[in-house]
Amino acid sequence: MIGVFISHAEEDEALAIEIADCLTPLGIEVRLNHKDPSEEFRSPERIVKSINWADAFILVWTQTASESHEMMFEWTNALNLRKPIIPCLFEDIELPDSLSHTKPIIFQDRDAGFRVLEERIISIDDLQTSKATRTRKSVFSYSAPPVEKEDSRDYEAAKDVSTQPSIDHSDWDLLPERPGKSNKSKDWYKIGSLVAGALVILLLIVIIYILLSNNQSPKTIPETPGILTEQTLTREILSNRIFDSKRNSEASGYKNLFRMRIIQSDTIVVDDASGLMWQYSGISFETMTLAEARLYIQDLNERGIAGFRDWRLPTLMETMTLVEATKNELGIHSDFSSGVWQDKLLTSDKSSRSGFFWVANFAEGYCEELDEAGSAYVKAVRSN
Repeated sequence: MIGVFISHAEEDEALAIEIADCLTPLGIEVRLNHKDPSEEFRSPERIVKSINWADAFILVWTQTASESHEMMFEWTNALNLRKPIIPCLFEDIELPDSLSHTKPIIFQDRDAGFRVLEERIISIDDLQTSKATRTRKSVFSYSAPPVEKEDSRDYEAAKDVSTQPSIDHSDWDLLPERPGKSNKSKDWYKIGSLVAGALVILLLIVIIYILLSNNQSPKTIPETPGILTEQTLTREILSNRIFDSKRNSEASGYKNLFRMRIIQSDTIVVDDASGLMWQYSGISFETMTLAEARLYIQDLNERGIAGFRDWRLPTLMETMTLVEATKNELGIHSDFSSGVWQDKLLTSDKSSRSGFFWVANFAEGYCEELDEAGSAYVKAVRSN
């Protein structure tokens, strides 16, 4: 039985229920993001788990939905988890650029829209059934290719070596060389082949070196907090090719290699370029002071998020590896936003100015100082 997750704004619950009532008689299991109003069910961890459970993701799209940060969190997770996304347009509102590859269903005619939706869901179910059948056949229905039988008479004759004529090898060394194939020409041919092979290998080494030096970010991001001066900060940003709209605006940004994982029902993101593991689910929806952030990190470690108890506040340079030169749909300079508006992130580095510490400003794409009494959002990290 196929499972479907319906993402909708709270104001559009009637539309979502109408879709659910249409699909349920077909034997489709449906989950709605607002069906259970309990805080536990609607927690980011439970929502990500439900999206991961689903075979298809239905997006109820209206003006209200386009302005909802919670729905942004849901459909970005569906993208990251590679779920088939079916936008249902009940109003003439454009989809985000990230969803331009999807095929929306326009519900100007309700009956026609529901018929198309049923066909789309059934096609997904048929595709999964076909894949499962092919998998079972590949595992359990293997048959060896037919083997042609040899002629028994030829085989028996071949076995009887006494019938084969004997060959005299004694005079083979006395045979004259073929004209034009002297030993000297053979030696030059071997030398030329070796030189050509060496040049090809050298060329490949040069190409790989150029690619690595131009595209791969260095793995020298400091993880120990300290006191950063403006001079030290600028040097670190330049040496690590990190984008900062004030200090290094020509850079394209750190070359992250993100991959999402779910460990013990907690979603995390691993960056293989920097060697860091970032918190994804359960991130703070409220800003915190530095003192509150330390208590929040302590609570994460006591609960053992994703099975780890060494979560910490990131350093400024670790946080700046998440800054991109261009803005995403939320209007912030990052490809890794967890679908939640976080314009500023706290870091563990202090400023050389007394009473100030550093934060990363994703709304403007640079880092800045903040008074210790100020507040910002928190995203925990650990060394992977």
